[in-house]
Amino acid sequence: MEYRVPTGIDFAAQPPQLLWRPTDGGRFAEPFFDDTLSRLRRAAAGRPPVSTTPLASWRQGSGATRPAAFILHVSRCGSTLLSRMLAALPVHLVVSEARIFDDILRAQAPLQGMAPDWRDACLASAVEAFAASQALPAQRLFIKLDCWHLFELQRLRRVFPGVPLLFVHRHPLEVLVSLMQRPSFTLVRDTVTPEEMGVSAEQRDAMPPEVHAAAILGAFFREAARQREQLVSVPYEALPDLAWSGMAGLRFSPQEVAALRLAGENDAKHPDGRFVPDAERKRAAASGAIRAACAQWAEPAYERWCSGRD
Repeated sequence: MEYRVPTGIDFAAQPPQLLWRPTDGGRFAEPFFDDTLSRLRRAAAGRPPVSTTPLASWRQGSGATRPAAFILHVSRCGSTLLSRMLAALPVHLVVSEARIFDDILRAQAPLQGMAPDWRDACLASAVEAFAASQALPAQRLFIKLDCWHLFELQRLRRVFPGVPLLFVHRHPLEVLVSLMQRPSFTLVRDTVTPEEMGVSAEQRDAMPPEVHAAAILGAFFREAARQREQLVSVPYEALPDLAWSGMAGLRFSPQEVAALRLAGENDAKHPDGRFVPDAERKRAAASGAIRAACAQWAEPAYERWCSGRD
């Protein structure tokens, strides 16, 4: 049997094409799906690495395949640790920040021949395709999205009613220090739009880097507070214990808890290292400019989220 995964959408083609990559039917052991794709590319040696199908014909998703949960987050907050812990159980499949979901949820390109609700149908199809990519079907499927997909909660809820939406979060000062030390795609212009940030394009363009990043974090927490009833709170300081002590109705056997505990001892992005909470170190590294930006642009929204106020 041939196994494959959807890797993205070619919007430049007319009509738009869905991109696929063959797999070996095995689980995804890497921290991020891009790492899995790199492994698959290396293993492709001599075989056709990518195939395409018209996006308009991708209607295999019936909605019957439902994730155990979607994992949303604010970046640099423990979401990779959580996903790596969940992936440690052989009965789980964790898909972490796969490009196909961003292409479906956020791409703005005009699409020839596509129905108005194409995003909903393709979202269900993508989930079904990942579930079908395994030679040994997973008992639970977890989809970790990108942090800016917080603005797509209504679509997720419409397509997958009742599926838990986990929201992993951390104090914005600690996140901001990490983003300034190692910038991510989150900070690229228009990944989070001025409208989502609540500013004009001119205001956004005049922001220093730390202010821009703080305004993005503030936007995430404002949206989380606005959608509070849709989200299951997973605070950084409750990890790794929360993963096995009760989360979104998930229950684990003693043997599974032991595996989760063991995985939680390792650094999520560097599994050979040990996980060490670093909140104090992050805060100590914050410059005056970072602290001021966080206090003005991010902390009010964070406090609103934590206090339960919309």
